Amino acid sequence: MSEKSIIESFSKFMSFVGIFIAMVSFFYYLPFISKYYYVLENIPLSSYIYIGSRPGSTDILIIAAITLIFVILGLSSVFYKNNKIMSFKPKNSFYTFFSLYTAIIIFASVILDTIDPEIVLQSVFHFRPAVENIIYSANSVFQMLLLVLVPGFILIFITLLAKRELTLSNILNPENSIKSLRWVYSVIIAGISVLLTNYGFYNTLMLYIDILFISYIFFSFGFLRALLINFTLSEMDFVAVLFQHNVFIYPVLSIYLFLWAFAGLYAITAYYIERSKNKKEKSEKNDDNINDMNNNYNEVNNYQRSFNAKMPDPDTLWIRSSCPECNGVDFKINDDMSLECLRCHYKIDKDAHGIYNIRYSDNLKRLNRY
Repeated sequence: MSEKSIIESFSKFMSFVGIFIAMVSFFYYLPFISKYYYVLENIPLSSYIYIGSRPGSTDILIIAAITLIFVILGLSSVFYKNNKIMSFKPKNSFYTFFSLYTAIIIFASVILDTIDPEIVLQSVFHFRPAVENIIYSANSVFQMLLLVLVPGFILIFITLLAKRELTLSNILNPENSIKSLRWVYSVIIAGISVLLTNYGFYNTLMLYIDILFISYIFFSFGFLRALLINFTLSEMDFVAVLFQHNVFIYPVLSIYLFLWAFAGLYAITAYYIERSKNKKEKSEKNDDNINDMNNNYNEVNNYQRSFNAKMPDPDTLWIRSSCPECNGVDFKINDDMSLECLRCHYKIDKDAHGIYNIRYSDNLKRLNRY
């Protein structure tokens, strides 16, 4: 088993563990929101789904239902890999990117937390866990819908229209049409998300990093898989803070998260090294081919010079063209390499010497018969 296969398997395992923790947390606390309608009705929708004012109980149920549906759809992308709902072709490197995205978000959070702990935890657990659970999960889903899918879909539509490839099939699976533009579009979407939100500097920076990389994953692996990643990391953030005072669970969870992040960093480093190695081997192979061509050319030149050196003077080059007995010009070659005249059957030994009757003149550029 190669090193690449091992790290991909490890990334996949860590990703599955993260998905499992996120799903257990989400489904455990989801039924309790009915007890806290009065709390959720006092929280502006714009604070976690980016649009709307204070909701009613019906609005809360609709938001919870939409969140539940898309969480299930995101989870289905793990098992049903040929979905057509804005999800592109599945690739083996999906879980490696999952781990890498985890590493980026974790280390960005650690850096910001070092600068000011209130930046990361400023709104966590002002409410009951069930309330925070729906806020975290709904935020991850609506962030993908409003800040990633909508602008991403518009960019895809414009690209396909410009290329005259606007078909339903290409809209749902536009990977080939946008492959070279993924980073460009990701930067554009991240910039749009900053313009549409109104956060402080550090939160805006964190949002930009988050949307930048999740958009790239969206363009690479599809909407549902990107949504699954975003939801999982959001719920893991919720779970980490939920158990931050637990002396057993929190250290274990922290170690797990850093191992998961390490898997992503190690994988991308291994890919970079392998890519550089392949480029070097390809370059060396091309150099070897060039050297072989030069050697072959030199051998031909040397042979040509050697051949020219052994050739006698054109004025003294004599060639037999007819039978010395009957002047016949048709011969057959026998097994012993002798020549046999087909007219009189006179045999000329392969090493025979004698007076030749064809003389090649270099000056006249023609054959003279004697």
